[in-house]
Amino acid sequence: MEKQEGIIEKMTRNKRKCITTVKGVELFVRIWGLYFCIACVKLSDASKKLGKKFATGASVVTVGCVRGPHREGAIDVQGDIAYDIVEFITETWPDVPETAIFFIEDGKKVPAA
Repeated sequence: MEKQEGIIEKMTRNKRKCITTVKGVELFVRIWGLYFCIACVKLSDASKKLGKKFATGASVVTVGCVRGPHREGAIDVQGDIAYDIVEFITETWPDVPETAIFFIEDGKKVPAA
């Protein structure tokens, strides 16, 4: 099992519109005080909850191999909600610790906590 982390990245398109991408939150569960890779959060459910909470569009994007157990996914949420989304994720899914969530800012990984 590998240690997991959630990545939140904000991308700008058309100079004014933002998309917030959330990667890695579907793979958290706590075992012996460490967080390892096991399916815990369903991306489709998370996408629906994020869309309702922030009153915006949210969709699941598949990255890599389309079939098989090693499929990776991400959630694209319309709007600049990168900092609000951390609190929502940790409240909704307590298995995802805030210390394991990172932002990508200017190409560097920055802790959310």
